[in-house]
Amino acid sequence: MSMIVFELWHYQLGPDVDDEEVDWEEVNGLRIGLFSTRAMAEAALEARRDKEGFVDWPDGWRIWDCELDEAGFEDGFPGWEGPPPGPAARPKLH
Repeated sequence: MSMIVFELWHYQLGPDVDDEEVDWEEVNGLRIGLFSTRAMAEAALEARRDKEGFVDWPDGWRIWDCELDEAGFEDGFPGWEGPPPGPAARPKLH
């Protein structure tokens, strides 16, 4: 039996954005954390809402439900064009 966890993300999105129309691969986003309850994710959101950077994009918060121990890409990684990429760069923290 799998467990549902909650991913808190913040994206550079303006007001009135339809999530169904967003190209999530093209939007700047930060994964803030992974939480065992929605309430904990919401508390983390509230603690950061008025902080530098986040306050500039108040509509950018998303909490995604994810099933733990569930793998994706059963049929491979579709849509990759060109040579394989090098190692992923680690994000810089300010």
